[in-house]
Amino acid sequence: NRFPNLPYIAISNSYRRQCPAHIAFLDTIYHGVDTKTLAYNSRGGDAFVWIGRVSQAKGIHIAVQIARQLGLKLLIAGAIVNPEAHAFFQQSIKPHLSRRIQYVGNLSSENEKARFFGEAKAFLYPLQWEEPFGITMIESQSCGTPVIAFRRGSVPEIVQHKKTGFVVASIAEFKRAIKNVDSIERKNCRSWVEQGFTIEKMAERYEAAYRSVISTWPRISPHL
Repeated sequence: NRFPNLPYIAISNSYRRQCPAHIAFLDTIYHGVDTKTLAYNSRGGDAFVWIGRVSQAKGIHIAVQIARQLGLKLLIAGAIVNPEAHAFFQQSIKPHLSRRIQYVGNLSSENEKARFFGEAKAFLYPLQWEEPFGITMIESQSCGTPVIAFRRGSVPEIVQHKKTGFVVASIAEFKRAIKNVDSIERKNCRSWVEQGFTIEKMAERYEAAYRSVISTWPRISPHL
């Protein structure tokens, strides 16, 4: 509110729409990942995965529910960052852990993430909020692993429906997508990330944005 004329960058068009109308957005620039570290795995595996900060908003409990109902193998990874998250995990997740549904802890390195995603069949992401940008979705696709996610926040911008995963609106659609996940070609997931979600492309677009601002800065803020 104090600086309505300063140029801002949005991390997704969804985020842009959620912000006050008076914010002067210069551009939308998506996050990028290091595709060299998050290497492509053409084979995948038989387990579905969920990864993220453990919270109800991230939909981990729904992923567990669906896995139990369909008899899936589900591997869960993520940080439990506060007492509320710990209580949620103890109440809603831990009682359902089993031989088929396992919590593997927090992954501390990009190499661990690459193995986790690359050896998965699909990343289940039934998020429960309008997430501005879910970077785990591009991490997964970089490794060749399709994403199945609810149509919330930036998801339709990050996942190509029926090409790099499925963007769904209900649990019933989510289950159908799981059954059809073998129709997704893993190479399409990797190509999609290479086209628009690499750290190189992100840096190039930020540099272009900075140059644009510099060229007009005296007009925007003559007192600086």
